[in-house]
Amino acid sequence: MNRVASNPLRPQLCADQARAYDRETVLGAWDPADDTFMAGADNRPMNARWRSEDFPTLQSAVDHAVLDALDTGRTDRIFIAVPPGCHQGPVCLPGLSVNGCDVPFTLFGTGAEASEVEIVARIDARMPGAEYAARYDAHFARSPPDIANNHARVRARDTLSTGNAAVLRVLGDGTQLKNLTIRNAYGCDRATTDPDARRNAQGQLSDETHQAVALLIDGADRVHCENVHLHSHQDTLFLDRSPRHPVSRSYFRNCLIEGDVDFIFGPALGYFQACEVRSLGSRSPNSWATAPSTDIRDPYGFVFDYCDFTHDGSETAPRGRFRLGRQWFCGVRATPYGTAPIAGYQCRLADISEYTPPAGTISRTTLMAVGKCAILRSRIGAHINAQAPWDDWKGGQYRADGSYHNVAWDPRFRPVQFTADDIGSHLADWQDLGHLDLTTTGPGRIFLAEFENIRSDTRSGNI
Repeated sequence: MNRVASNPLRPQLCADQARAYDRETVLGAWDPADDTFMAGADNRPMNARWRSEDFPTLQSAVDHAVLDALDTGRTDRIFIAVPPGCHQGPVCLPGLSVNGCDVPFTLFGTGAEASEVEIVARIDARMPGAEYAARYDAHFARSPPDIANNHARVRARDTLSTGNAAVLRVLGDGTQLKNLTIRNAYGCDRATTDPDARRNAQGQLSDETHQAVALLIDGADRVHCENVHLHSHQDTLFLDRSPRHPVSRSYFRNCLIEGDVDFIFGPALGYFQACEVRSLGSRSPNSWATAPSTDIRDPYGFVFDYCDFTHDGSETAPRGRFRLGRQWFCGVRATPYGTAPIAGYQCRLADISEYTPPAGTISRTTLMAVGKCAILRSRIGAHINAQAPWDDWKGGQYRADGSYHNVAWDPRFRPVQFTADDIGSHLADWQDLGHLDLTTTGPGRIFLAEFENIRSDTRSGNI
């Protein structure tokens, strides 16, 4: 990998390395292009038996389709047609098994454009479980057991947390989404008792935590999204993985994903082709498009090919301060990185991550969630910092002119790491380094990189 002599903070793949990120190589035996309905312009497959307009809600259409498959023993793919209009979420697409066979779902909009069919809910990570129950108990009152149990688990929480604040949750392998919009309408405006909290003219808070997921791929494999629009602010698209799969793969083509903070994030594999990734600047002066937490043993995290990184035209966007991403240090409480100004500070490798000053521990799982992202043959807007498009986690930042703005050390700090070698370099003096297995080969040694991207001043619009 070439780090380019003039800019070591923007590493580039060579042509041979870039070939390892082709879709066929990354996704393996699964080729989503083989599906003629998903690849074609026709939005009305002949074997679509279910229409959501025949039911009170979209979730009730899903519920009836599940119960029908269980009653009849049918194992063919369930197609649910969704007409133009605004459909209230949340919606759960379960992992359905009938007589030992997986039964996948296809949820597709019948409008001429994805924007004509919208699934919407207003849910955030800090919503109390009691508030969630009051809003949505009736929504899931007649759901089959798996869906009802998932709802019961969420409503029982004191506060929801990020993984439960999704408009659409996908649990089933082979799920397909086509020609529709998923919007989390939470406006970053939850009430707070903080007297120093700052709000913009729209009433949005910029300094609080505002996770509000539009689409959650909850450990499912072979999820295919075609012409899907995803809207929120923080944490729009969550690609999570599950122990039931060695890898959880999702493929996105001709999709629009927009947000402001870490809005494409998670540990699973996501391949994005000809998509628009739109950064919003209305709420915060900083924005990170991605926050991968890929395990070091996985060769791939997020791959963007022929994509368009745009912005919303807000006042802060054109200043070149936004980032392509930062590596999510998932679950960290105490860090072995940097120099702590705390007397007696110590961080040791252990089974769990916790911190009781001045000593803490970090788990192997947390430490090895290194985060991998490759961006190839894409257009990068002027809103992205051209000098340093990748950021530290809880650390300082590079300004648009290349100067570095340092900040006070944080117990969750991790510097940006471009390759596996960077871990050893940053932790050379850490007493537990010898207990780590940093062995990885091929593309897996590369964490962050680009290839043949071009600078573009385009505000928005697909390639």
